[in-house]
Amino acid sequence: MTTSAAVPSQRPPFARTIVAAAVYAVAAGGTLPALAQEATLPSIEVRPGAPLAESSPDAKAASFEVGRQALPVLGGAAQTSPYRAIELAPSTHVEGVDAYGITVDQNFMRVRGQMGYTFSNLAATVEGLPSTVNVGQAAIGNLYDMENVERVVALRGPLAADQGFGFGNLAGGLDLKLLRPADQAGVTTRLAGGSDNFHKAFLRLDSGRFGEGSRLFVSASHAAADKWRGEGESERRNLSFGFTQDAGRLQLDDKRYIGIITADDRNPGSAPVYYPGAPRTVVVSATGQF
Repeated sequence: MTTSAAVPSQRPPFARTIVAAAVYAVAAGGTLPALAQEATLPSIEVRPGAPLAESSPDAKAASFEVGRQALPVLGGAAQTSPYRAIELAPSTHVEGVDAYGITVDQNFMRVRGQMGYTFSNLAATVEGLPSTVNVGQAAIGNLYDMENVERVVALRGPLAADQGFGFGNLAGGLDLKLLRPADQAGVTTRLAGGSDNFHKAFLRLDSGRFGEGSRLFVSASHAAADKWRGEGESERRNLSFGFTQDAGRLQLDDKRYIGIITADDRNPGSAPVYYPGAPRTVVVSATGQF
């Protein structure tokens, strides 16, 4: 015959003590003692940092500007496509057939729903002047190294009469401001590498100021990456040079003539300045692929 006995549950002593203390406190008409003191947390102040890119709607057109400090981040590792730099702009959608923007074909882009990857829809300019025409290659394509660009300005919506010169601006405009030759002589180098056998080498030489206000730069770059489909790699070679010459001041006898100096390129909010004898600057720049 098998016998069994019930074993009473074994509660830890501290459990009975807590229950007894609670019953005593309620019976005495008191309250339970606070198990923890209320902690006062110090106030935390969060301040936003300087934005990488600025969106500044104005009376002319809604603009999105990517400056010199933001281009290395938003322009991607290859630094070859200005469209990669503005893909975070409001109402802008950018696509590409490779991860680095080396391939210029079929760079699809829409701005406010409008197709912006053809020269007839997006007015692509450099320093305000019409640039190259590449059908199906998003107007400018990858002709310019972003290391030689000071800022990229995307214009959305209807444009003013003095903006977006080109074949068409239904989707807006895109303007590149080039990085002018430096006042001091110097060398700029950049090496980049990544997956899919990506690599890029960039070299720029600045002469500094010489002669009567002359400055120039010469740059060269080579980039390549494996194709996503098929064998081989996509390769890009680029050679650029720029020349800046201070032309001095206008000296004319006719006091009614007013010299004109364009707005400061480094301050997009500045307006043109008009006064007699204004200094003038001649800028010559060229770039090409081989």
